[in-house]
Amino acid sequence: MARSSLAAALAAVFALMLAAPAAASAFAFEVGSELPDDELPVLGGGKAHLLAPTRVSVFVFFRTGQENSADVLARLARVEKELAGKAVRFVAVASGDEAEAEVRRVVKQSGIAMPVLLDRGDALYGKLGVRLHPVIGIADEQHHLAAYEHFRKVNLEARVVAQVRLLLGEIGRSELAAVLDPPAAPVDESDAVKAGLQARFARKLLEAGQLDQALAMARTAVERAPGAPEPHVVLAEVLTARGDCAGAAKEQQLARAAQAKGAVLASATLRPCAAQ
Repeated sequence: MARSSLAAALAAVFALMLAAPAAASAFAFEVGSELPDDELPVLGGGKAHLLAPTRVSVFVFFRTGQENSADVLARLARVEKELAGKAVRFVAVASGDEAEAEVRRVVKQSGIAMPVLLDRGDALYGKLGVRLHPVIGIADEQHHLAAYEHFRKVNLEARVVAQVRLLLGEIGRSELAAVLDPPAAPVDESDAVKAGLQARFARKLLEAGQLDQALAMARTAVERAPGAPEPHVVLAEVLTARGDCAGAAKEQQLARAAQAKGAVLASATLRPCAAQ
C-alpha cells in the first residue's frame, strides 16, 4: 500500500474511533416483520421448524470453530435453565456445510438442551440475510421478529431474558429499557485521554512516513495536554525522525518532568537523536 493511501486509511480509522458506531441490523428482516418458519433437518434425526406455536421463540445462528459462538451457546444453556417451564422454545441453527461431528462436539461442550437445526446449503442463512455469527433472534407468538442480539461480552443473558419476559407479559417496557440501557459508567473524556489518542495516531502517521501530518498531530496532542508525558514522547519521536535533535531533547525532558509529577510515562523508549 502506498504511503499516501495508508495515511488516508489511518485517517479514516481515526475518524471512526471518534464517531459513534451505527447499529447494524442482524437480519434482512426488520423488527416487527414476519419471519419465515422453515422446516429443517435436526441434528440426530427428524425435522423441526425454526419457530414454534409458543408465546416466544428464541433462535441462535452459530458457527463451529468460532470462540464467540461457543461462548454464546454456553450462555444460552444457562438462559434455557433460567426460563425452564415458561412458554418459550429455543433452537440453534448451524450451517449445513459444517461437519456434523464438529457440530455435535460444540453442542455437547456448550451444554445446550435445545434442538440443533442443520441449514442445508445455507438456505435459511441466505433467506434471513444473516450477516454476523453468532446472532440471536427472538420472535413472538405470531412469528414476528421482536428483537435480536449480537454477540456481546457483558449483559447478553440479561438482555435475552428481558426480551423474553416482555413478550410473556412479565415485565413492561420501562423494565426492559432498564436492562437494555443501564446507567452508563462515567467515561473519561479528559484532555489527557484525548491527547493520548491523538499521540498514538501521530505515531501511526510517523510509521507510515507522513512526517508533516505526524508533526501536526503530535503538536496538537501536546497543546491539548501539556502535562501528560505521552504526547511529548511521540513528539520527540517525530522530531527525531526529522533530525531536530534539540527539539526532540526538549520534548524528552518534558516527558520525564511529567512522569516525575506522577503521570505514567508512555511505553515507547526515549531514544537518542542522531542528526540527519
